[in-house]
Amino acid sequence: MQKRFDSIISGLFPEKGTVLLAVSGGTDSMALANLFLHSSAAPFFAVAHCNFHLRGSESDEDAEFVRQWCRKYGIRFFREDFDTEKEAAEAGESIEMAARRLRYSYFDTLCKGLGLDALCVAHNASDNAETLILNLLRGTGIKGLAGMKEVSEIPVPGSHIPLVRPLLRFTREELSEYLSSLGEGFREDSTNASTQYRRNRIRNLVFPVFREINPSFLEAIGRDMDNLRQVSEIADRYYIEAASSLTKVTTRGTEISIEALKHCKSWQYLLYRLLEPYSLSTSALSDMERLLQDDAQRSGQSFISGGKRILLTAKEIIITNNPIPTPSDETLAVRGDGLYEIGAHRFSVETIDMTPLTDLRMPQGSIIFDAGTMPFPFLVRHFRNGDWMVPFGMKGRKKLSDIFTDLKFSAVDKESALVAVSPSLSGDDGSRIHVAALLGHRIDNSIRVTNRTAKAVIIRLHRDGDALQ
Repeated sequence: MQKRFDSIISGLFPEKGTVLLAVSGGTDSMALANLFLHSSAAPFFAVAHCNFHLRGSESDEDAEFVRQWCRKYGIRFFREDFDTEKEAAEAGESIEMAARRLRYSYFDTLCKGLGLDALCVAHNASDNAETLILNLLRGTGIKGLAGMKEVSEIPVPGSHIPLVRPLLRFTREELSEYLSSLGEGFREDSTNASTQYRRNRIRNLVFPVFREINPSFLEAIGRDMDNLRQVSEIADRYYIEAASSLTKVTTRGTEISIEALKHCKSWQYLLYRLLEPYSLSTSALSDMERLLQDDAQRSGQSFISGGKRILLTAKEIIITNNPIPTPSDETLAVRGDGLYEIGAHRFSVETIDMTPLTDLRMPQGSIIFDAGTMPFPFLVRHFRNGDWMVPFGMKGRKKLSDIFTDLKFSAVDKESALVAVSPSLSGDDGSRIHVAALLGHRIDNSIRVTNRTAKAVIIRLHRDGDALQ
């Protein structure tokens, strides 16, 4: 077993580097520590132990056991204590998740502070199989089926410290036999026999049934995960190549072109990968796939997940930063020509003299109106329910919500729409609902340019990438 281990770690670490071993005192981590101790290929190493104070005096005895082992063999020892239950309560997460977050954050800080080259943990073939079953039960993609990698990175934001798992090819039983052959002890965690935690239920109740069906089930699962890991690498390359042409970032959020997506092979897989960071549930993802097949019903549909709101329009999937929209009460007074900002929007105002040669055809995002019919100052605010106008060229009033439908506005477009309010139409405070213009799109018939217009005002909305000049 020592020869197998030495063969595995050969070339994994710098020749003159030092690595940190995460050692709890249990069977797996003590086997890892002893394999490093007796290895002819292992680099220098130090040991770190986390005391989570979850099992009373047992936790303190575990820490002392590891400290004494390090003292016996002259190994540098580090220890950190956590009030895990308090940390979990404050973060609103489970004990398991809190302990995981705390230990990896500590290991990352320790590695960086000491200049260590990598962190080694004692995850083994049994752990990997348990992780696979857990992933299957909660729903997973190819990555979840491929299991843990031998080399990855410490799962802390911004960390690039390698996380090495050199025991993934060994079962828990093999590690226990190895310790026995050396006469080395270990600490038995009394909670391992409990079925309170999901992982323990799989280990203690499910795996014995698997072993009856196939005594070599761990080896079989390991081979399958190796194959799936290769499939995952192929899928990653396809996703990376396709994703760059499907998405763009705008002031509305991240936009995914539905037409481009549906022209891709295996577009459902690409959709899953694109939305994977937002933790969309399996049922919600299925609903979205169904809506993408139905052009008529999808516009305006939305999903909330991972702190984001995911909106469907006729042409795009829009991932916004605002999961629950709140109407803005901000009102901006436009007192003359210049550059203005309200919320995330920018627009410019320019007054021009009208001549017979003035071109009234406005580019997209601009409107023009008679300066005399809506003199400065006028107000600009966000759309409110009930707003209406008499669109240029029409005789009757029309709700802006209906105009939005005509313009195929998405929910994000509606929420961010800006209107100009004339005191002559709406009163001094702009609270009434007869608006003079929908910026960038429509004007009310009452402010149209006519043959008698001497001066006109042009308002230009500035989109992403436009210069404010």
